[in-house]
Amino acid sequence: MNEKEKELKGKASEEKAEDKGMHSSVEDILKERMRLEEERQKLDAMIKEKYQRNVAIMFTDIKGSTKYFETYGDIEGRALIETHNRMLFPIISAHGGKVIKTIGDAIMAMFEKPDQAVLAGMEMQKALAEYNKTQDQKHKAIHIRIGLNYGPAVVESADVFGDAVNVAARVESKCEPDQVLISESLYQEVRQSEDILCRLFGEVEVKGKSEPVKLYRVIWSEEQLLAEEQYQQAGLRRAKEKRAGAEMVLELGLSKEGNKLKVSVMERRKGEERTVQQYQTIKVSEDAINQLCSKIVTLLNQANRRGRLSKELLKQLEEAGQSLYDQLLPREAKEKLQQSRAENLILRMDDHLVQIPWELLYNGAEFLCMRYNIGRIVSTRQRVSEAQARKVAHPLKMLVLADPRGDLPESAREGAILRNELDHYPDMVSVNIKSSKIDRNYVLSRIRDYDIIHYAGHADYDAKNPSESGWLIADGKLKAEEVSNLTGKKPMPALVFANGCQSGQTDAWTINENYENQIFGLANAFLVSGVQHYIGTFWEILDEPGREFAIAFYRELLDGASVGEAVRMARKHLIEKYGEETIVWASYMLYGDPSFTYLAQAMPKAEEKEEAVRAERYPAEMAVRGSSAEMVAQKSSGLGKWLGIGAIALILAVIGIWWVSKGVSVKVPEDAIAKAYSQLEKGDLKSAEAIFASLSEKRGDAKVRGYEGLAAVAFQRNDLASARDYAQKAMEMDQLAIYPHVIMGNIYYNQNDIANAEAEYRAAIQGVNGKPWMKSEAYNRLGRIASEKGDDQVAIQNYESAVKEDPANAEASINLGQKFLSLGNPAKAQSAFKAGASANPNDATLSMLLAESIRRTQEAEADKARAELINQEIADLVKRFKEGKMSAPKEEQDEWNSKPMTLALIDFETKGKMGLMEGEDDFLRLAITNALKETGRVRVVEREKLDKIISELNLSSSELASDETRLKLGKLLSARVIATGSIIRYQGKLQVSIRMIETETSEVKVALTSDPYPETASPGEVAKSLVEQLIQEVKKAYPLRGTIAQIAGDEIVLNIGSGVGLKPGTKLRVLEERKVTIGNKLSTTRIEAGTAEVTRAESELGYAKPVEVKNPFKVGMKVEEIVE
Repeated sequence: MNEKEKELKGKASEEKAEDKGMHSSVEDILKERMRLEEERQKLDAMIKEKYQRNVAIMFTDIKGSTKYFETYGDIEGRALIETHNRMLFPIISAHGGKVIKTIGDAIMAMFEKPDQAVLAGMEMQKALAEYNKTQDQKHKAIHIRIGLNYGPAVVESADVFGDAVNVAARVESKCEPDQVLISESLYQEVRQSEDILCRLFGEVEVKGKSEPVKLYRVIWSEEQLLAEEQYQQAGLRRAKEKRAGAEMVLELGLSKEGNKLKVSVMERRKGEERTVQQYQTIKVSEDAINQLCSKIVTLLNQANRRGRLSKELLKQLEEAGQSLYDQLLPREAKEKLQQSRAENLILRMDDHLVQIPWELLYNGAEFLCMRYNIGRIVSTRQRVSEAQARKVAHPLKMLVLADPRGDLPESAREGAILRNELDHYPDMVSVNIKSSKIDRNYVLSRIRDYDIIHYAGHADYDAKNPSESGWLIADGKLKAEEVSNLTGKKPMPALVFANGCQSGQTDAWTINENYENQIFGLANAFLVSGVQHYIGTFWEILDEPGREFAIAFYRELLDGASVGEAVRMARKHLIEKYGEETIVWASYMLYGDPSFTYLAQAMPKAEEKEEAVRAERYPAEMAVRGSSAEMVAQKSSGLGKWLGIGAIALILAVIGIWWVSKGVSVKVPEDAIAKAYSQLEKGDLKSAEAIFASLSEKRGDAKVRGYEGLAAVAFQRNDLASARDYAQKAMEMDQLAIYPHVIMGNIYYNQNDIANAEAEYRAAIQGVNGKPWMKSEAYNRLGRIASEKGDDQVAIQNYESAVKEDPANAEASINLGQKFLSLGNPAKAQSAFKAGASANPNDATLSMLLAESIRRTQEAEADKARAELINQEIADLVKRFKEGKMSAPKEEQDEWNSKPMTLALIDFETKGKMGLMEGEDDFLRLAITNALKETGRVRVVEREKLDKIISELNLSSSELASDETRLKLGKLLSARVIATGSIIRYQGKLQVSIRMIETETSEVKVALTSDPYPETASPGEVAKSLVEQLIQEVKKAYPLRGTIAQIAGDEIVLNIGSGVGLKPGTKLRVLEERKVTIGNKLSTTRIEAGTAEVTRAESELGYAKPVEVKNPFKVGMKVEEIVE
């Protein structure tokens, strides 16, 4: 190899080595880059885990603020903004929000709870609207735009960043003044709230988003609800084929004058009106028409238990329908009905004709309800509401009232299935469901918050008094009269669907011949109060087909069909599924315009607003206003910055920042929670615990609700340690929660630690996260505490607050009424008990106390002469007591025959900790008094008389606790027996003891100690159980005794009657007296001659029949009650 070759080879080796070195260097750089990328991803994940959570972001700004500053100057402009801030900041705080920053005339705020964010926006607009009404100078009115969004954001102590913030700012930019707009993500969180009504605003282009964003308007005032024409009739959801008949309406006018029927028929396009209509008059036989209607009822009554007609009966139904068709309609009307291409048929009838089943008229080929989309419009002499009709737009807000009394499981199932089905149409309808224990107050207060009401439950029709007809709900009946009395500016629902339920039917169906009147009676109240469409059933229906009809109807309605077409298509669906013989398809009728379509949607494009003026005035602030993703990226750029943020995150992790475990908020399943508390109330702790435990495994609010529910279950089990632990966990996660504080208060109350109990109850009423009944419980306990302290006015205020929060809180109503009674105000007590009984009609305690308060009120209103006589009697008795002259003149003694027994019931002594019920001993005494009176054998000394004597004698509690004093009082009142007792609370148990002592002998005749009751048992339950045992013991101690006065054939006449408690069915032992010699003494013994049973009783005499005769019955024989 020459030198040249060596040189070239050397250069090649050097180049190769150089290339190898460069490759090694790039490879190392790429590896380092990948390592840094992995590190960055870890830090990203750490930031998301520790700093990112779902929040609601609000942006607001004032309309025309720039011009205001230019016109009136900076000082006036600043004053305007200060007024604005002073009004709105407290509202934000009250809803759990936090003002992050102000940007000139704008506010940026953050809320943990999405519903509270929307409610805050509504209240802000309402507050400004009220403020503006007070301003004489128009330029001082304040109008703002509010935009809200919900989603994940990076939350620091003093700021919030992320796309959720950016979108919220863009949403606000689409607002008009006095408007609240929310994003779709926020809408999905609040769509089932009972307090929030939204309408679709439309899809808008938003800067930074590749796809249009769907926005919703929040309806925050009644005026907004009425003024929606601009959002209505913009289009239909589905593109239906253009059918000529779909746009045509056939009107059949029907009115009755004597034995004549005026009939007019007219075809028109939807929206058209005709100035003149021709009518024909035909004579009809009212008897013949009534017979045909009765025949249809009879045929339907022959349906078997599955709700099916045989082929033969269906043919007879067609024939009856054909006869009605022939007799009610003139030839021209029939021809028009046969030839018309219209799909919609409106029956305009007067209220004399609603009893006729027009839908079942048969034209020879089909029933009218299968040929046309039929709707009834009725002319009535009743007063019709002049309120504006409800204007609707989607998403329609719908309330399903299912199984309102908790006794129809199939109705509850209908509600659940219906909601699940309609949840497939989130853009069209937002469904809330309410089931079990639905009371009158809830329906009447909420009904106008919804576009559609669907009722699945029992209905009742009162033919004699239709105003008493109504829906059967938890606290009685929602009467038609109550619905028709609803007044005010807020409009009624547009559509009410009352779906009857017959889940308990076992016998053959029987329906009233006036079934058409029945539906009109129930529908009438809704229609005259402003409801536009009412769907009801002719008679009660089978569960499954009824449910199928409802689902099919709503599917069609939400697919763009008119309301009448939706009803007709649902009928067809039932026939296809169950056959024409199943009569449920024929059960439904529609009141209202059948051609109306509910799916008119709001699609106006919101215009982009320019922010240049504000950006010019506040350039620095506007740069951070959106807190956009670009800003986060700027803060995050560069390895050093990432490592710095990572270091901070790690330090915070070491410190143990509290919300590591908070996680992403999970939507709270309100229905599951309601079900769990319902199970808890029924005593099914296992089922309730399972639901709450499942919730506690979730995140966010659901976890809090789970823990507080588990605390309630543990408290019911008297596991106070576990109850405390769960309550504290819930409070750590949500400091504004109500019920954990109530549970903690109950624990302290149970331990007789009243000071701490009061502190917890006060914390509960300051909370915001929970249900009204939870606050009601806290107010009620505060009332008891104040009452025990002797602060009667504070007690009354707390009881009234408890009833206001939850009218169904029977315990609070009882305590309020009892407090008024103790203060000598029976009239106010009566009002409290009456309101409580109205909300809780099945509560025996309230019913008893209401009756007692009415009695006391009536006595208080009695004339003065009677009052003076009583006072004189009391004065005489007091004088005798002081003189030691206790015994009243003795009556002639009769050792055998029963006489009415007079009893004085003295106070019960309370031992242990404070009870939950105001005047609990008074109530037990009242319950025992009433029970003993009902036996007829005991006369109880008036309580008022006893109280006045004790008051006049100024007897102390210790003196009154003495048996000697009690016996003296009994003798003073000529009472044969006194009764006294004690109420003891210990270790979560409640026990009651009663003694009955004879005043003459001081012998204890009855001594009864109840089994321990759970401390949570209501006084009514305790009293019911106790008096049953007591009456049995009284019968044993004082069995009825009498003598046979006469024997007439097989009937025995006794010398005692109902005046001493003798009742039909009482079994008697017949005794024959015989003289026997024992030693040197002649004695009388009684031998059983047989048995008899009382058949009837008069005041002084009783009548019995022999049951078993061992020896012939004779006049003068003794009888004695047989006590088992």
